[in-house]
Amino acid sequence: MKPATPIVITAAALSSSLAFAQMPTPGIVVSTENQSGYVEMHELISMPKTAIDFIKNIKYAFDNNLLLDDHFFEKNNVCNAFSIDEKSCIPHEIHQPDGTHGISFYSGDFVGIFPREQNSIEPNSTQHHNPPPGSSISTAQISILKTANPLGIVNGEISLITRKDGPNFNETTNALDVNLHQVFEIPLHGVMPPPSIDAHGNETWKYETSNQNFRKNLVISFREDGTLMSIRAEIEKMGGHQ
Repeated sequence: MKPATPIVITAAALSSSLAFAQMPTPGIVVSTENQSGYVEMHELISMPKTAIDFIKNIKYAFDNNLLLDDHFFEKNNVCNAFSIDEKSCIPHEIHQPDGTHGISFYSGDFVGIFPREQNSIEPNSTQHHNPPPGSSISTAQISILKTANPLGIVNGEISLITRKDGPNFNETTNALDVNLHQVFEIPLHGVMPPPSIDAHGNETWKYETSNQNFRKNLVISFREDGTLMSIRAEIEKMGGHQ
């Protein structure tokens, strides 16, 4: 497998427009190791090929408030950061009656990761929405959006849902390297999940922080076998007109 190529974001870019910078030249150190042994990212990985690298890019965008930056939402940047197939990496403008505006991306088609597969589930009377057997279906879906309302509140969000083969609890939490706490959620529509078959099966964990300028939340959920089902990162910037 070809190793992932880093995209460096310089300190100057982070302090101004948080832009994608040029590729690093040989000899430049772009990551450091802290006391816990976690390698701190100083770049986004271009076209990540593993779920862990994908999660690291979500974390980097979350840490550095890229989800609030217009330049990050340029098509090429979104495609590269999350390995989205160019044909489905289409920006959609958001215009709401209250004056809220923004941009969003949604895709289930990736390059080199989360391959599509044939649907083997037979439809039944309660699942008319399922695609027909043998058709191509996504094994993961991603949505990314940024909105600003007339009060100057800016929201950025990224959500990844995997249908199978997600990393386990330890792999996921090591990649995120934040102080998570477990939360207990009421089952959607009262439907209980399958019985847990792993120490972290069916668990949901959350990280949250805030100050006078930002509120940030990161939520991860796991299937009954302890593999990652979903990750959602949200940032809200208070005040300041757009």
